[in-house]
Amino acid sequence: MIESTMNDVLLPVLPDAAVFQITVEPALSFRMAAIRLLLRVKDDPRLLTSRPDNATPGAMFRSGAELFSDSAIGLGAYLAPLFLSLSPWVWADSSGRSGGVIVFTFGRPIIGRRGEASELLQLFTPRGGPLRRPLPVLDPASLEAALQWWVSHLNQLFTEMTDPCHYSTEDGEYDVSSHFEDVLSLEQAFRTVQSLSIHDRDVHVRKGLLFDALDTIAGIRKPDFDEMCMLTKARQALSEVEGAMDERTGDVLLPRAKAAVAALEEFQEGFFLPSRIVENGLRVPGKNGDEVIPLEKATREYLRILRNAGHSFRGDPKGDTYKNARTRALLASHEGHIPPELPDLAYLYLLRLLAHPENLRRRPAGNNN
Repeated sequence: MIESTMNDVLLPVLPDAAVFQITVEPALSFRMAAIRLLLRVKDDPRLLTSRPDNATPGAMFRSGAELFSDSAIGLGAYLAPLFLSLSPWVWADSSGRSGGVIVFTFGRPIIGRRGEASELLQLFTPRGGPLRRPLPVLDPASLEAALQWWVSHLNQLFTEMTDPCHYSTEDGEYDVSSHFEDVLSLEQAFRTVQSLSIHDRDVHVRKGLLFDALDTIAGIRKPDFDEMCMLTKARQALSEVEGAMDERTGDVLLPRAKAAVAALEEFQEGFFLPSRIVENGLRVPGKNGDEVIPLEKATREYLRILRNAGHSFRGDPKGDTYKNARTRALLASHEGHIPPELPDLAYLYLLRLLAHPENLRRRPAGNNN
């Protein structure tokens, strides 16, 4: 099957295509299953001494199994952001099989869509600027290097995330509930970036997925949502990622992250209201009258307003008067243009999570951030 796919389908049109096998050790499935098993035991300690009663075979320890199923079969959510690292260009695909994954690389990036909207439903996509990404010119060796880097760091990430020692409480007990929640969050973060990567036309969907991804990643590790919306933090994250990979790998994985940082800088320059712009930043209402905040902080607060607007842009009628006034001043001070690459901040911070998975082990006892 693999040989025929290569010889009959890929190589005739993509002569630099290649095939790779990723082996998934049974230990990963065992570690994931152990979390579910221990969660069930915590809920029903009788299981320590007796078999479950009235349980359907195969469904005794399936808490949330479908919420992190990709870690057991196919690694789909974990590999898709890699293959879509140059979205809307695609450079590989994979197929799950028993004991591992088969990856087909195309030897070069291929456009992931056909020109403009081609289906009637696509004509109703919310209007927004298209992603500004020209055709990447890459050596096939760079694609292999990126695959090797990603899989190696994914292996480290799974090692850290499934280690129960990171979830010990102050009294030395294993906090299986927190462990379970973080494992669910990890796969959710990858799936959200996967979805964000394929919705290159719909800027409204991408904006919502950006906020979902940042919230999820912040729940797994620092920094928090507000910090990830700051230009200095984004530049720092990009620097950390750049330092964790060689040039070939960076050719594949970094362009999208760099574009996201540039988009955040562009977004920060969107404050325009003359009555609010001052030399050192933006004048906004504070607790004790007007105050001036740096544009970086104003950007962070503005993005949080957009995040919270998932409920409504209206202020809280029971909230602090100055906070509502501050929100209105920020909304009036910015033109509201969201650069199409800005949502890829989610990709940047997911990449940083992969670049330094060892940081997960420094979580203080009883703290999941």
